[in-house]
Amino acid sequence: MRSTSFVTRNHRGKGEVWYQGAVFNEQAASKIIDQIGLKSPADWIDLPEEMEFQIRNGASSSYTFVLNYSETPASIHLHETKTDLLSGKTLSGEVTLEGFGVLILH
Repeated sequence: MRSTSFVTRNHRGKGEVWYQGAVFNEQAASKIIDQIGLKSPADWIDLPEEMEFQIRNGASSSYTFVLNYSETPASIHLHETKTDLLSGKTLSGEVTLEGFGVLILH
């Protein structure tokens, strides 16, 4: 068997990208995250497991995409005020997304 890394880190510009090439459970993933000192880039949002969020950073702005993968409504909690770019509404506190709903927050 060839010896290769299952987790690698590559620096790109001012940031970095982590790749993992293994299948493991949540307990193993948590241990790796703790050992390498990763912190959430979004401590300003709480969301349930059926939702996903992604952050995209540009030269002057950051955008967060929140996707509800469930067919039923689900709530998130925003600890900071954000603007939903799809509706133009200012959001904070408890926010409910309809089933398969999407937010783009700025």
